[in-house]
Amino acid sequence: MSVPENWKNQGGMNTFTKYLLGFIALSVAIFFSWYFFSIIIYVLVSAVISFIGKPIIDLLARIKIRGYVLSDSLKAAITVVCLWCLFILIFSTIIPLAVREFESLENVGVTHIVSRLESPVQDAGYFLKHYGFLDADEDVNAWLSDELSDVLNIARLKNWFGAVAGTMSDIFVALFSITFISFFFLKDSRLFSGMVMAVIPSRYEEQARNALDSIQKLLVRYFVGLLLEVFGVMILNTLGLTIVGLNFNHAIVIGLVTGVLNVIPYIGPLIGICFGLAVGIVLNLDMEFYHQMLPLLIYMTIVMLLTQLVDNVVEVFRYKMHLEVTVKNQTERLKKQNAMLKLMAEKQKHMSEDLIDSLSNIVEVRNLESEQHIKRIRELTFCLGTSVMKLYPEYELTEEKIDLIGWASCLHDIGKIVIPDNIILKAGKLTADEYDVIKSHTTKGAEIIEKVIHLENKEFYDYAYDIARHHHEKYDGNGYPDELKGEEISIAAQIVSLVDVYDALTSKRIYKAAYNTDKAYQMVMSGQSGTFSQKLLKAFTEAREEFESIVKKYCDN
Repeated sequence: MSVPENWKNQGGMNTFTKYLLGFIALSVAIFFSWYFFSIIIYVLVSAVISFIGKPIIDLLARIKIRGYVLSDSLKAAITVVCLWCLFILIFSTIIPLAVREFESLENVGVTHIVSRLESPVQDAGYFLKHYGFLDADEDVNAWLSDELSDVLNIARLKNWFGAVAGTMSDIFVALFSITFISFFFLKDSRLFSGMVMAVIPSRYEEQARNALDSIQKLLVRYFVGLLLEVFGVMILNTLGLTIVGLNFNHAIVIGLVTGVLNVIPYIGPLIGICFGLAVGIVLNLDMEFYHQMLPLLIYMTIVMLLTQLVDNVVEVFRYKMHLEVTVKNQTERLKKQNAMLKLMAEKQKHMSEDLIDSLSNIVEVRNLESEQHIKRIRELTFCLGTSVMKLYPEYELTEEKIDLIGWASCLHDIGKIVIPDNIILKAGKLTADEYDVIKSHTTKGAEIIEKVIHLENKEFYDYAYDIARHHHEKYDGNGYPDELKGEEISIAAQIVSLVDVYDALTSKRIYKAAYNTDKAYQMVMSGQSGTFSQKLLKAFTEAREEFESIVKKYCDN
């Protein structure tokens, strides 16, 4: 069958229109992003500030004044003031001090540095020439000056730092706008996520909300941890370098740079140490190298390495604490889920047990038997199964399996529902044909369990089907319907078979009177009511007293 040409054109047109609309939407989004770039930056910076201020909000939330907690607006205002004070402290003290230090360093030339370090430079030249790194006639001072001019470009470093400081100054001015946005982000922690959720399709809303909550918590920990790490490294290096003899102004500059560079993984701390040593050399050129400057550089190296060691230990400890909290939270979550699953399983079990009891009661009423019959069958099955489990571990029975077998035994005669009344309720002796109909309750019961009764538990279903079909099989092969012999019969069917025979002997039926428990025991052991395995008979003997107690407890009258 051919497709009409206009359909093809329409499909192609729809595809073209879809891509055109997508391109237009993308172009509009890019235009608005460019046009409102400053506002977008303000919102993002405000979000970061709200992440940094989140711990302060949490701390203020714990404060109670005469039983009253602080309002969200007041907590947000206090947090904004605290952050403002922190930023003002940084920009009014540390940044100007760092700029002045770089200005003083700019006045020191590379040639001057090399000339002041003539002795160690000459020693280094002999070493480099000896191992072939330099030509024998090459001037070490000129070579080292050229190399250091590219590495120690103080003017470039000062310009970079000044640019960063200038950018931060612009942000400082913009904080008047950002503060307003940050206040509302701090007041309502879900405001930023709500703005993001506004552009998320509704079908992904739940997943997106969960992801945003997790991301927000991670970002709060990240930015707060980053800030604390920078200040921690800065303070430790400043104090340590001051202690070993460096001027405080110089020490705080090295501390600030090493703290910022420490944010860069792996290579950042190494660059910070090299920078600190370079500054230490430049600032102490008047010292004698081997007896004064070299020990100072060694002490500076030890201080900065110890700071890195402390930082790494703290980082490992923080990660360990975070991991412990995560594991604890996950454990609590799993415990709650497990408790919920147990509750659901318990409810399902009770529903299944009620269903089994209802079906069993239908069979009892159908057979004119009392409701005690099924209770006896179930309890006797539990009892004999437990005895077999203790005596014969090769059957691999467990308490859980015995519990399933016991409940499955309640459905052993479910097939009698379809047996005609004139046969199942007949008081006299059955004819051969009638007996064949009675025997069919085993296969009919298995069919009912397979096709009618929907059992969710696969293991329980297997037990119920097997017991319904095979509880009249005999160990010598003279049972029905499949004439199984010996261990071809499952242990579950064997147990229920003996229990069914014992209960039939000790109960009154329309075609016979009840035997006492001693007579019933002798008949089972002698094989008058069918052949059972010697293992099962031994287990039955071990449980004899319990059997008699169960019969007495659940007697029909």
